[in-house]
Amino acid sequence: MATEVKDSDADIVAVSETWFNKNIPDSCVAIDGYNLIHKDRVNKKGGGVCFYLRNDIICEECHFESCNLWIEIEWIQVIYADTVYYISCCYYPLKPRHTPDQFISQLRSNLDTIMANNDCCTVIVTGDFNKLNTFFLESEYGLTQCVRDVTHGNSILDKFFCSHSFLYSVTVYKTSLKTKHHAILATGLLTRSRTIVRKKFVVIDLRDSNIDRLHYYLNTCG
Repeated sequence: MATEVKDSDADIVAVSETWFNKNIPDSCVAIDGYNLIHKDRVNKKGGGVCFYLRNDIICEECHFESCNLWIEIEWIQVIYADTVYYISCCYYPLKPRHTPDQFISQLRSNLDTIMANNDCCTVIVTGDFNKLNTFFLESEYGLTQCVRDVTHGNSILDKFFCSHSFLYSVTVYKTSLKTKHHAILATGLLTRSRTIVRKKFVVIDLRDSNIDRLHYYLNTCG
């Protein structure tokens, strides 16, 4: 993850399905030069959402009342270049402990609160929505879904909704992480263009079974 983030030179990274939990200290998933804000799944493995933010960015975690503890939505407020942003990272699992209506109701409630108290902010909603019907974000809140290429199989499951879509160029690319999902890169059109430089690196699997296999082959060759 650290290599991926630094290669992209990202200001803010939103990650869905982190698999973080209370037994994993922040120090184990920290990335040098970035602050971490995360919401972990409650009492069940998998899931979770998080943000990595470059440590010179002014940011605050938003706290909204939740109708269901298992809804995986995290909001942050960011002040960047004299502009206020409200950004959410969402994960709607294939087999949720909540209903689609509860998840949508939570997002509606959050957006209503933000828009009622902020006249001139940019709102971004992103994440892995799987098969959830997200049309309400466009029809009711005027957000634009900016991802045009498939992100998983033949579908667009990972989305980027924005209130000021004309300010961003959104591309989909294959990440070096071990996942079936492609990554989304949103670049501000008023900032410098960024080119992702793909690097080759070796990943060594140190699980006990592989160590035992290595010992076997070394002893056999000896």
